[in-house]
Amino acid sequence: MARSLDSVLHYPDAIAQVRAVGDDVYWTSTIAAEDGRTTVRRLAGGVVEDLTPTANVRSRVHEYGGGAYAVDGTRLAWCDDLTRQVWVRDAAGERPVTPAGGRFVYGGLCLADGALLAVREDHEAAPEARTEIVALDLSGPDPDGGRVVATGADFYAGVVANG
Repeated sequence: MARSLDSVLHYPDAIAQVRAVGDDVYWTSTIAAEDGRTTVRRLAGGVVEDLTPTANVRSRVHEYGGGAYAVDGTRLAWCDDLTRQVWVRDAAGERPVTPAGGRFVYGGLCLADGALLAVREDHEAAPEARTEIVALDLSGPDPDGGRVVATGADFYAGVVANG
């Protein structure tokens, strides 16, 4: 069934992180009927599609989250609260790009120029979690959790590629 943007905005589920890429509109939708699972949806050509039907899209970086997904028209990246990994979906398929395990949490995702940047918290750092900006390998899990591109500040958020 074709939908207008106005009808999408009147969904009973919570809508956040709205983005437009070309003629398509993307957003996160928290689904009350699924115990608050959050998914990424897209409105394209009047059709709404659930792009992450098995994931719970949520970031836990800085405790409150933020930047749980990024999209550039050919790729979708998201933080999955169920697996605690960052996932990517593109023409090659769907795959995790961060290691399994609880050491790192990610957020502030940014897809630009073939790269995926993220805010990463390292919870094994002492005496408290270390926050960094990392570049993630889009081809598959990086055992190191990403290549550090910025470190040393107390707080990083809202990563945007400039160039």
